[in-house]
Amino acid sequence: MNRPVRRCQIDDETWTLVDAWRSGSGLGLGYFVAPDRGNDRRTALEADADVTSLSEEEVRDLWESAASLTPTERRFRADDGELWLAQSVGPVWGEGAAAGTTGLRLTCLTAGWPVRELPDVRLDDMDDASLAARAAGEG
Repeated sequence: MNRPVRRCQIDDETWTLVDAWRSGSGLGLGYFVAPDRGNDRRTALEADADVTSLSEEEVRDLWESAASLTPTERRFRADDGELWLAQSVGPVWGEGAAAGTTGLRLTCLTAGWPVRELPDVRLDDMDDASLAARAAGEG
């Protein structure tokens, strides 16, 4: 199962809006995949938002409210070609003081693979190849 997506034109560039994940309450993460890797954006999705049926104006509003990724987030491509988002979780500023409460969440943006939770792993310590291996369930 693929995630709901919507292709859109923003300022003469083609972006892809992905309904990346939903919380138990239905609130979600909308992820704008940029035409070039360095400019991805993320935004909140309301519980009743369906990215496949949003109007152009609604998509534009989401894009304008979206934020750039922080140093605690990174998009990467797995060996099978799927795009994934790695996000640090927990008190990432803890620098080891919060052992057992930090880690990474890996979310596939282009297919319906289950979210992978990696405890006690720091994004700074992993290159894209390492993330791809973990996304594939290795290591």
